[in-house]
Amino acid sequence: MFGRRVAIALGTFTFAVSEAMAGSKGAAGFTKATQEISSYETPVSNLMKAIAAVIVLVGAFNVYFKMRASVMVA
Repeated sequence: MFGRRVAIALGTFTFAVSEAMAGSKGAAGFTKATQEISSYETPVSNLMKAIAAVIVLVGAFNVYFKMRASVMVA
């Protein structure tokens, strides 16, 4: 009975210490990842705007050509 309590206490202590050590390294990792992702924000935003502009132009030409074809038929 005493040995089981010691084993449980030792396991709990080991778990708590490992959680504390992992938490400190994890926080630094999250900070670094956040900084790296933030550095990509402007180029990705510009790329998305360029892709949206191409899609809008293709859609506008489609509408123009369909309207022009329907006017010629009528």
